[in-house]
Amino acid sequence: MDTDVPPSSSNPFAPPATEDRRSLDDDALPFVAVPEWKVGVLMPLTFGLYSMYWMFVQYRRRRQLGADIIPWARALFQVFFTHRLMTDVREEATKAGLTPADTSSIATLYVVLLIVENVYSRATASETYGFLLDIGVPVGIAFLRGLVLVRAQAEMNRVLDHVAPNRDRGERIGAPFIVAVIVFGALWLLILVGSMLPA
Repeated sequence: MDTDVPPSSSNPFAPPATEDRRSLDDDALPFVAVPEWKVGVLMPLTFGLYSMYWMFVQYRRRRQLGADIIPWARALFQVFFTHRLMTDVREEATKAGLTPADTSSIATLYVVLLIVENVYSRATASETYGFLLDIGVPVGIAFLRGLVLVRAQAEMNRVLDHVAPNRDRGERIGAPFIVAVIVFGALWLLILVGSMLPA
């Protein structure tokens, strides 16, 4: 008798192929996979606006998994909900059998930077102080916030790597990323050119 028949063809209860499992399981994963480099690029490029989208997609995933929340509201008022998301990260890491990172410190640092950014923007909104203070400082703070989000995403990805090693890692350069680079790249070009023109 031939014993070389593949298990999947002889056993109707065998799991599907790896690629099929991955496509089926991605929506059930606790967080959305985003490469850290994308977060690091998009935060300063979009003047920090990317953080709202990032919070939205992560909280949308939490809602898909049963959380009774409004993702867009938590993204808009992220200063109040960052600690909650980072608590979810710590809980999911513990559930996966990993030693969790200090997500509370990550959240606190992010919120402090967000508050500093908002206070600075309000304090300088009524007057023009030059390119360095008007653009450089806010973008610098957005860059620092981006570094913190990179650390947060890295912890999420660590959990995802453990629970779903064959997951989609989000490395593909899709249309939204390209559009963001073109639109905000053009805006940066206009700002730089405008700063060089005589008053």
